Amino acid sequence: MADESDNLILVYSRRMDTTLARVDERIGDLTLRVNDVQASIAGLRRHQAQDAGVVAHMQAQLDRLRDEIERIKRRLEISPSPVAE
Repeated sequence: MADESDNLILVYSRRMDTTLARVDERIGDLTLRVNDVQASIAGLRRHQAQDAGVVAHMQAQLDRLRDEIERIKRRLEISPSPVAE
């Protein structure tokens, strides 16, 4: 009887070891996937920051062009000068 219970314990122990090995493997896979997602998010944040810089640069250029157009209009007397307040 003792041998049978020892065998059952060994059988269940081996099953648990196998199950734990699978769980450990899955956790390892999930960890890799989470790391990939984190790296992707970091890349997106870098691109977003670069895009914000480009937009700011374009806005500054647009402001300069708008000022230049207004100066040209005043010189050519195309539009009235802005009224001083």
